[in-house]
Amino acid sequence: RIIVNCLFARNLNVYKKCHCFVKTPAVENYLRHNKIKDIQLLPVGLDLTLMKTDYAQYDVLKLKEKYGYLKNDKIILFIGRLTEEKQPVRMIEILSEIVKKDKSYKLLMVGNGELKDNVIKKTEKYKLYNEVKIIESISNKNIWELYCMAEVFVNLNSQEIFGMAILEAMYYGCKVVAWKAPGPNFIIENGVNGWLAVSNMDIVKKIEE
Repeated sequence: RIIVNCLFARNLNVYKKCHCFVKTPAVENYLRHNKIKDIQLLPVGLDLTLMKTDYAQYDVLKLKEKYGYLKNDKIILFIGRLTEEKQPVRMIEILSEIVKKDKSYKLLMVGNGELKDNVIKKTEKYKLYNEVKIIESISNKNIWELYCMAEVFVNLNSQEIFGMAILEAMYYGCKVVAWKAPGPNFIIENGVNGWLAVSNMDIVKKIEE
């Protein structure tokens, strides 16, 4: 932490001499607090040449069948490395609350990382063997299929800087529920193009709405 702070102090001196571009208002405010004045907010957008523009023409039921789901399954999509900052274990806890009322919800996790074993153990603890599926990776050209067949995309990173996956989910018409963080707070207009939450039960409520 001390080393990082020393490096950042050095960077601040450089920033003061430059025109700085930032992704979010949170970063802009932080730099202004540190006496950086020449700043321009420039959010990251989607490269539409990489998106599946004709996604609406595809049969959602066939996509579900491809990934082993049934017609009435409601898929919760979680994409990200299975690390502490992404909170994959918390996602299992949230699912355990959801399926108490509706067993048709299924969790599809895409990612790998040091918490994978913890995720599996938590899945076993709550006996969610049939409700949780983990795909370690998927090609960028096919990831649109997951957004299209999902009922909701969930982001639990409380330190999320921006959130490209949130933008991708929105593009494909997938409902978004995200933990309040600098990135989601900037991208999501709560209750309009997505939902922001501050607790597990808040996430549960927003998924079910």
